[in-house]
Amino acid sequence: MDNIEFEILEDGTITTRIGGAVSDSNHLSADKLLRQIETLAGGETSREKIAKGHTHANQGSHAHNEAGV
Repeated sequence: MDNIEFEILEDGTITTRIGGAVSDSNHLSADKLLRQIETLAGGETSREKIAKGHTHANQGSHAHNEAGV
């Protein structure tokens, strides 16, 4: 839980993978971290949702786009 893996390829592509679930207490921070990385890295961004289900015990006050972020 709460694991984010980063891989930077030779061409500069940054790949992130979230292993398992992200706890409620860290979910918003993880969303912000990934958006900040996209902003700072610049260039083209694409997302692929691998996990089939995405649920929250507490919805809180944030929203997800169709990619789950």
